[in-house]
Amino acid sequence: MWLVEQISRTPAGKADYRWARRYAEEQLAVTQEHAATASAQATVAQTTDAQTTVAQTTGADTTNAAPGAEVTDAEAGVPGN
Repeated sequence: MWLVEQISRTPAGKADYRWARRYAEEQLAVTQEHAATASAQATVAQTTDAQTTVAQTTGADTTNAAPGAEVTDAEAGVPGN
């Protein structure tokens, strides 16, 4: 639900439902775009946090790792089986 300061009216003075629908669809698109951006930013932050944790616990250097890139056991300094 979105609140507006003024409702668009038709020339006859009735509520303009076409305007209301367009407004709601535009607001929904903006809301969904913001949600997608926030989700992508959270994913990058989680990946960066995970890489930092791996580096701190293993002494690995992940400073040049791309966001979302996986660090292999060998890169992380984890001994093999």
